[in-house]
Order: sequence, then C-alpha cells, then structure tokens
Amino acid sequence: MTTQQIDRRKVKLVLYAFALIISAYIYYIDGWFHEFTINYSLIKSVVGFTLYFTLVNISALSVKWSYSRKQKMQNGQKNNVHYGIENIARFLIGIGIITTVLGSLGIQLWELITSITIVATAIAILAKDYISDFLVGIHLSFSNIFEVGDFVKFGDQVGEVVGINMMKTLIKDENDDIIMLPNTKVHYNEIINFTKKNIRIMNINFDIGIEYISQIEQLHKNISEAVTKLSKDVDPDSCHLQVVSIHNDYMAVKFQYKLRKVSLASYNKIRRTVIDEAFKYLKNYK
Repeated sequence: MTTQQIDRRKVKLVLYAFALIISAYIYYIDGWFHEFTINYSLIKSVVGFTLYFTLVNISALSVKWSYSRKQKMQNGQKNNVHYGIENIARFLIGIGIITTVLGSLGIQLWELITSITIVATAIAILAKDYISDFLVGIHLSFSNIFEVGDFVKFGDQVGEVVGINMMKTLIKDENDDIIMLPNTKVHYNEIINFTKKNIRIMNINFDIGIEYISQIEQLHKNISEAVTKLSKDVDPDSCHLQVVSIHNDYMAVKFQYKLRKVSLASYNKIRRTVIDEAFKYLKNYK
C-alpha cells in the first residue's frame, strides 16, 4: 500500500471518528442540540443515522484491518472476505436508510412489519430474486470457489473476476467488456476456475460450412503456424484442430491448445489469433 493509500485510510478513520463523536454528543447528551433534535423528528433521524452509519463503517474497517493482519496479507491486498464484509456493511446501511426514512415520518419499522404481515410477505415473494442474489453474494464472498483476479468460466461466460457485489458478480471478458452476472446465475451454473485448478487446456469452438471442408488441413496449418509465434503464451506442440460433429451444411470443430500460464491476457491473445486466421482462411478460400 502506498503512502497515499495509507493516508486515505487514516483520513477516513479520523472523519468517521469525528462524525461519531459529534453525532453521539448531539443525540445523547442533554443540551441545546439535544433539545433541538427532539423537537424535529427529521433532524433526529438524520443524526441517528449518522451515528449508525459511522459505527457500521468503523466496524467494517476494523474487521478488515484485523483480518488482513491475521492472514499476513500484503498491503492493499483484498480477497473475498473483504468483499463479504463490505457487502454486509452495505446491507446494514441500507436497512439504516429505510429505518431513518420511516422514522422521520413517525413510523416504527417493527410496528410497520408486524401490522402489514401480509403485505410484507407479498413484497418478500416479489423480491425473492433480489433476496436470493444477496444471500448467494454473501456466500460467494466468504467462499474460496473463486476470488477477484481468477480466470473463470461461468456457463458460457469466460473472463476474469473483477468484483463480487451484493447482487452481481462482475467479470471482464475477452473484449475487455465488464459483464454483470446475477449471483444466483453464477452459483447455479457450471463454474470452472482455471486459476485455482491450474487448468491450461483451452478450446476455441467454431463452425465451418461444408463447402470449406475440403481444405481444412490448410486451416489447421495456418492456425498452428500463427499460434507458434506466440510460444511465450502457448505450447506449440499442444495445438490441434478436432472435428466435434458433422451436420448437413456445416461441421463443428474446435482448436485445442495448452497455455503456459493461466491468464485472461494469454487467452485473449490466442483467441484473437485463431479467429483472425479462420477469417483469413474463409476469405481467401478458392
């Protein structure tokens, strides 16, 4: 962690502590401020939320700092536990915002829930997908199935994990696009973690029209020669083109190769090379 990052963390802690002291003084200590807030429910709710907000954030920062020290993690390093703590903190703050809004209107959250049980049940049913995504997000945050930075495959999506949020898991695909997948879709789909399992055998699937099949060996040769130039990323001896299935008007094939090191960058580089050579083959085919 750089000096700038350390200073930023210290500044945040100081600001939170200052806000905590001020809001606690206003909210609890008898005096003009205390009497003033009692007479105005909105101000009282805002001061109460500020107190709650600072307590949650100070607790989250403290737990993350303690965990990092216990795990002897490098400065600035984050793993799933950090994201899990942040997601829980966001959830608690969200509950605080709802309670504050209701409190400013003179409505007690618990009284509201108990008095409209049927409505609350209906809301829970309608929001079940959001609730499921949140609960799965907490599970994924504290699990070791995958972590931020891992090269993974979720169903048909391949990329590098860049974030595990309350509702979505973010991955960066081969086009450097950020894809947001619902946590439940990630959890209930096939998960392949190439990084943790050190899986280096990769496949690129594509279809070839029947009219182009007669010179498929030339396509294999062109792709292999192009990939050989990337010997730092791929083992040239592992490259081969396989026929997956034959249909009436096309043939499904896959180009298989072995990465020297599992990474999204290497995967993208080789994938682009293979696709480029396939297009050149089709364009120049006679």
